[in-house]
Amino acid sequence: MVPSGGDAPSLAAVQEHLKNNGLAKPKWPEEVGEIDEFPRTPSGKVQKFVLRERLRERPA
Repeated sequence: MVPSGGDAPSLAAVQEHLKNNGLAKPKWPEEVGEIDEFPRTPSGKVQKFVLRERLRERPA
């Protein structure tokens, strides 16, 4: 998640929001993280492979 100000929501808060909006439970996140900004290509697309690499590199 990229926060827009204030505290980042907890995993429980995100899951509650998704539940209240009818998203199927198998699609809920198992964890929530926070980054300053999404890595983007020059055309503005999110570089998902960079996010996956960062997740693999972070300590458990």
